[in-house]
Amino acid sequence: MRRTLVFSILTLCLALPLASPRCNAQGEPIIHFKPQQADAALLTAYSKLAPGATQDSLFIIALPANAASTAVTLSANVTNGNNAKLEIQEIVFSPTDYSYSWRTIAQNPSAKEISTTVSNPTAYRVLRTEGTDTTKKRIWILFDNVHLTDIYIDDRCDARTLTPRFNYDRSTIIEELFAYPDLTSTYLLPINAIGRIYFKNFQWLDDRLTPLTDFSTSSLKIDAPPPLEPQGYRLIVTNFYGRVLSASSPLLDPISVMAEMNVQYIDKPDSPAAPWQPAGKTLTHEAPLFLKLGDNAKNADSLFWTIRNDPRAVRSGEKDTLFFIKALASERITPEIDKNLFSAGTYIATLRAKNNRIGCSDTANLTIHVDSSLINTREIPNVFTPNGDFINDVFRLKNPETSVRSIRNFKIEIFNRNGQQVYSYSGPPRAWEGWNGKQKNNGPDEPQGVYFFIIQAEGWDGKSFRGETYRGFIHLYR
Repeated sequence: MRRTLVFSILTLCLALPLASPRCNAQGEPIIHFKPQQADAALLTAYSKLAPGATQDSLFIIALPANAASTAVTLSANVTNGNNAKLEIQEIVFSPTDYSYSWRTIAQNPSAKEISTTVSNPTAYRVLRTEGTDTTKKRIWILFDNVHLTDIYIDDRCDARTLTPRFNYDRSTIIEELFAYPDLTSTYLLPINAIGRIYFKNFQWLDDRLTPLTDFSTSSLKIDAPPPLEPQGYRLIVTNFYGRVLSASSPLLDPISVMAEMNVQYIDKPDSPAAPWQPAGKTLTHEAPLFLKLGDNAKNADSLFWTIRNDPRAVRSGEKDTLFFIKALASERITPEIDKNLFSAGTYIATLRAKNNRIGCSDTANLTIHVDSSLINTREIPNVFTPNGDFINDVFRLKNPETSVRSIRNFKIEIFNRNGQQVYSYSGPPRAWEGWNGKQKNNGPDEPQGVYFFIIQAEGWDGKSFRGETYRGFIHLYR
């Protein structure tokens, strides 16, 4: 490839006589060096300029991938001046000390223009000599042959990391590739300011060109969650002067596994026919607990379900694992757990999903709190008035949803002052509709007076509800 660079220098005539060869009736001579297709034009960053001196021009030329040549044509032409000796020189650095010289690579003894082809990224200068007057102009040529070769994919069970790979490692690009010596320093110390600003923006996209981040990052870690579906990626890198580099990955299969539970329970334990409801991440409920295991695991071929016992029960000698089952993920089993498995306590249900071919696995847990059995005697009324006004017409538990918890067996008997049983009920406490003041609830009205009740119950945790606490008097008024 060839590109032509043309640079311009303005040579001033300062207090020279009219007969001076540097000035004529046409005006002062001007040397033009102008880049035709340079991709970036900067100034050097020399540290110790002499008074009145200026920084050199520095031009960057971007090279296409696999460029066959780095040849660049430098040319100069003079306007408003006489023919003069023109030379283009290339800098030559000493291999033994911190010095340099200039080697002429093109010259014309009497001309207004000159050109030559160069291929080294280094400093060049143009000399215009007319009589005893010499004008010098120094420039730098740097090549940008950085190319984004591909996207490196580091796939692990818990994350996928995407990293760009260039034809140079990044430290070389930043510290060396665009460095040039400080010609004003004694030791020609390298200046690498360009490399340090080379990368301006990294934009990561998926294969549908949807941005994956709203900020620039040279590498991208995807871990919340890691990819669970086939996915491709595209990276667009923009450098400081607007050059765009891009690369794409093929469609990649996921290797990560997700263990997602779909556990359900019946909210009304006294009504097993009630619909199943999602348990969420933590389930607090009373006994009996009707539980059904299910999953939405992804990229797994084997599932392992475990239910572990309450730690207090384990410390007292009971077994740690109450339930275990292994199944193929393709079977999508939904086992229902025996309601007798749970009494009062805290249990951990665990789903481990595994992809045996890849070796990745994931685990999800559900904490289950089962309430201790309870009958709140403060919610047992001592007065009711079955007179048909629909106000306190029935003797029953107040707020049964909260006053009774985890009761396995429940029985209540009511006696009159003579010790005769006038009413009894045995069954789920929340299904008890109460005593309406009639004999056996469907006979004649019992007379106004004082009655005596006895509750006998047992919780799912084995607790017994008997004795004085669960006996009392009822006042029936009409």
